[in-house]
Amino acid sequence: MMEFQWEQRGGRVKLVEIDGVVSVGKDISVEHLLTTLKSQEAQEFERKHQERCALEWMKTQKFLERHKFDSADVNAPRVSWWGLQRTYPLHKAVMVRNWEMIDLLMKFGANPRQKYSHGRVPADYFNGHVH
Repeated sequence: MMEFQWEQRGGRVKLVEIDGVVSVGKDISVEHLLTTLKSQEAQEFERKHQERCALEWMKTQKFLERHKFDSADVNAPRVSWWGLQRTYPLHKAVMVRNWEMIDLLMKFGANPRQKYSHGRVPADYFNGHVH
């Protein structure tokens, strides 16, 4: 969060920030300046949020590619060569106990109730039913 302080000298208002001083003419109201600053903070927050989401999606894609899943779909199964077995990214993340990836896969829409070819859901690995 940006910290700032107002100083008024004569007919001018100065906004003192951590990064420096911004001088504002007398025809601009303090309310307008505050609105502008809030808008800039909101835009900065949104930009950072978008960057964070893009980074998280890249991490998810790398996990999917590393484990030979379709890197565009978090619910797409990996099917064995004969087509008899299928597993899903969320199952793999749970099996290898990758907590960050479990969180990211769920964030990007992975189905926690999806059963793989042995009829188990990811929660079965947490409950100790599978070793």
